[in-house]
Amino acid sequence: MMTTRLPMIFGKVSDPQAFVKLPQNLYETGRQCVATIQTGGARDLSSFYEMWEAIVATDAGQPYREFNYNNSSTIRNGIPSTIARKGKPPINIVKYPHDISCVYSELLDLAPELWSGKRSVYEPGSNSNKTLEIDLMIHIGMHPDEGDYFLEKRAWREKYEHSGDNGKYLNRDALKGQPEKLLVGFDVEDIAEKVRQSLPVS
Repeated sequence: MMTTRLPMIFGKVSDPQAFVKLPQNLYETGRQCVATIQTGGARDLSSFYEMWEAIVATDAGQPYREFNYNNSSTIRNGIPSTIARKGKPPINIVKYPHDISCVYSELLDLAPELWSGKRSVYEPGSNSNKTLEIDLMIHIGMHPDEGDYFLEKRAWREKYEHSGDNGKYLNRDALKGQPEKLLVGFDVEDIAEKVRQSLPVS
């Protein structure tokens, strides 16, 4: 994939001054990842390096069930803001600063806010109008069973059988029209193994 820092003019196909004509699909070497560059305005001066910078958003929860803590918050707070990669653009990580309670009505309202990319959502008090283009959202949770890591492979529409922290159940009508299940587009087993090797459970 092209990751040069050389500034170039990105613009519409009809723009004679645009060096990079948009829209355009960028593929990484193994063609497992694709980024689509589009524009809704005139032209921009940028670089392919900046285009490939990934922004990952994370969130974590409040104390869980009978426990008086939630280690997902500790993990979230310990994640670096940037992960440098030799020969590749860095991965930038933004963290939702508030611990999330398991109250379904609040979560349904929060989800679109997290995906909005508004900097003020992740940096309270920020007056910046710049929108973050979030490539990946990671929810870090706590599992009651100790001794291993758990990575979820799918999300079901009809499997929420437990009540939330406020004792209320999910309003089924809120998910009408949504897919029966959402599947992860990553090799979860490979990721889990790398996590176990890097952070072995004591």
